[in-house]
Amino acid sequence: MGSIEQTAELLLCLSPAEVANLKEGINFVRNKSTGKDYILYKSKSLLRACKNMCKHQGGLFIKDIEDLDGRSVRCTKHNWKLDVSTMKYINPPGSFCQDELVVEESKENELLLLELNPPNPWDSEPRSPEDLAFGEVQVDKNLRFMILMDGIHPEMDTCIIVEYKGHKILNTVDCTRPNGGRLPMKVDLMMSDFAGGASGFPMTFSGGKFTEEWKAQFIKTERKKLLNYKARLVKDLQPRIYCPFAGYFVESHPSDKYIKETNIKNDPDELNNLIKKNSDVLTWTPRPGATLDLGRMLKDPTDSKGIIEPPEGTKIYKDSWDFGPYLKILNAAVGDEIFRHSSWIKEYFTWAGFKDYNLVVRMIETDEDFSPFPGGYDYLVDFLDLSFPKERPSREHPFEEIRSRVDVIRHVVKNGLLWDDLYIGFQTRLQRDPDIYHHLFWNHFQIKLPLTPPDWKSFLMYCG
Repeated sequence: MGSIEQTAELLLCLSPAEVANLKEGINFVRNKSTGKDYILYKSKSLLRACKNMCKHQGGLFIKDIEDLDGRSVRCTKHNWKLDVSTMKYINPPGSFCQDELVVEESKENELLLLELNPPNPWDSEPRSPEDLAFGEVQVDKNLRFMILMDGIHPEMDTCIIVEYKGHKILNTVDCTRPNGGRLPMKVDLMMSDFAGGASGFPMTFSGGKFTEEWKAQFIKTERKKLLNYKARLVKDLQPRIYCPFAGYFVESHPSDKYIKETNIKNDPDELNNLIKKNSDVLTWTPRPGATLDLGRMLKDPTDSKGIIEPPEGTKIYKDSWDFGPYLKILNAAVGDEIFRHSSWIKEYFTWAGFKDYNLVVRMIETDEDFSPFPGGYDYLVDFLDLSFPKERPSREHPFEEIRSRVDVIRHVVKNGLLWDDLYIGFQTRLQRDPDIYHHLFWNHFQIKLPLTPPDWKSFLMYCG
C-alpha cells in the first residue's frame, strides 16, 4: 500500500480584530478569497465551528427566527434545523450530527478553522491507466471496486467506485450526499441520477401547508435545485465524462394518474446543457440501444464512433404494462386469515419493536383512491408505550395519519417487509401535525425491522 496520511486543511483564518468582534452565540463568517461560508458558535466556555452547509443536500443555513435561545440555524432548502451549540440536528429530531471543524489559535492570536481529511482510500495502490477494448471487461486482477456510504442514510444508500485497468467509474445514483461529499476527482466516467421525485414527497402529503399550489411550487423549485446541485458536483469533481442515466421512471398504473400529472421530472438534456455552460466536461445520456465506447472517448472525445445513438424515434417508455402478476401477489394478502383477527395489529407492531417515542399514528386501510376500505381497519398506535388506544391521548404529542392501500399494507404486514414498499411507490397519503419528519420512526420501519417476518402460523394457532 502507498503512503497516505491524514491532512489538515486551513479553511479560514480570522485576525485578532475579527476575533474580538465575534459575539456571544451564532456568528456567520465567510472566507472572502474562496467565497465559502462558515458558522461559529461562541459561549463563555465554548467555541465550535462548522461549514455553513446542511449535510442533507448542501443547503445554506440562516438564522432560525423561531429560536429564542440563539443556538439554532435553519436550512433554506428543506427547513432542517441545527443546534450549533451541540452540532446536533433538531429537525429532524433524533437524527444526525453536523461535521465539526477544528478551531485553533495561532501564535499571532489568529483563529484558525481547520478540516481534518482522512486519507482517500481510492488513492491507495494507484494503477496506471491502460488501453481499453470495447466489451473487454472481465472479472480478474484488473477489476476492483469500492463501496462508499451515503452521508445521510448510510444504512440504506451507497455509491460505488469501479476501477478497471486503472480507469475509474463513479456511480452516485440515489445517494443524498455520497461519502459525506468526499469523492474522487477526475474519474473517467461519473454516473448519477437526474430526476428526483421517487419518494412521494410532497405529492402524497396533505393538510397544513401542503396545498396543491404549494406542492406545485415546491416541486418546480426542488427539481431546479437538484439540477444545480448535480451541475455543481460535476464542476467540482471534473470527471472526463458525465452520464446522468437514472430517472427514467413513470407512474404507469391508472390509479396513480394524479402523481403522474403532478410529479414533474427533470430532463437529462437540461442537466447536460447546464453542465456545458459551466465546464468542459463531456456529457452523455444513454437511451435504449445507445452505446458508449469509453476507451475511444478517453483517447479522442471527438471520435464520432465513440458514441452510437439509437435510431431516431426510439421510445424510452413502453406503451403499456402488464400489471396482472404484481397485483395478483398483492391481492392475495387482502383476504388472508391473519386479518380476520384484529389482534394482528398488536402482534405486528410488537414484532416491529419500535416504542418509547412520543408519536401517535393513525393507520387507515383504503381502496385505490385512498377512501376507507369497506370493512378495513382504522386504528391508533401510541408509540410512547406501544398501546392501541381508541382515542388520541390527552398529553401533548406529535401525530401522523397514514392512509395505505389495503392490498399493499397487508402484503407488507404479512411478509414483514420494509416500509419502503409504502413510502416509495406512492401507496400512501400522509398528514402530520406538526409538520416534522420523524426520522427515528421512519428509519426504523424502513431499515430496522426484524430480519424474519412475524410468526403468523403461531399467531393463528393461538387465535384458533
